[in-house]
Amino acid sequence: MRRPAVVTRDLSIVYGSGKEAVVALDGFNAEVDDNEFVAIIGPSGCGKSSLLKAICDLLPAEVVQGHIDVQGRSPYDARRDNAFAFVFQDPVLAPWRTVIENVSLPLEVVDSDPADVDTRPQELVELVGLSGFENALPHSLSGGMRQRVAIARALTLEPSILLLDEPFGALDELTRDYMHDELLKIWRTTEASVLLITHSIPEAVYLSDRVLVLSERPGRLITSVDIPFSRPRDPNLKTSVEFLKKTNEVRASLSQEFHD
Repeated sequence: MRRPAVVTRDLSIVYGSGKEAVVALDGFNAEVDDNEFVAIIGPSGCGKSSLLKAICDLLPAEVVQGHIDVQGRSPYDARRDNAFAFVFQDPVLAPWRTVIENVSLPLEVVDSDPADVDTRPQELVELVGLSGFENALPHSLSGGMRQRVAIARALTLEPSILLLDEPFGALDELTRDYMHDELLKIWRTTEASVLLITHSIPEAVYLSDRVLVLSERPGRLITSVDIPFSRPRDPNLKTSVEFLKKTNEVRASLSQEFHD
């Protein structure tokens, strides 16, 4: 029997109370399947980041209204089981720790088996293509390399759900294109479900199986756009007529919201 990785029902996120209350997300209903890659796109301030934080239990209970189910558990229980990993736009690396030490950090925090501490970080450094940079400090790495360290660190505890909040937003276009393909290669080696926030329609279409389009604040689900392209994705897909049609479909959904 199929069990979705994440289910939200009538989910609202409200900051403050009374006249000062700000409704970031309103009545959000969605499902994400196991090993599915879902992109979330919408105007700034529509509650996208708040949604990810609610799913992984990073918001106060009084802010979150409605129901969230994570593989049959509450967000609190899923977080305690290390089901999540979060990658932000800023890699947030410890500047005094080397690449291998940054990747090792989650294992140290949860007091893991010494055998995992010895082997798992090196395996992940190799997975993200940073062999030879194990002893480099973050300041000596490019933006794309630092983001790869952040992704490797996120995978250290083998999460079943990977949450990405505009991880490539600060990168130049060429590096961003390269990181798209690197992320998809890494994702294929895991069984994780992925929720990606992005403001880039082409990025959403290229990476995901579905794109969830949100309205202006308070964020509501406008539509879910299926992405039919086969995997692994061919980089040449981005210049195809079919790709352009699909990006236009997503763009039209957003434009309709602005003109209603």
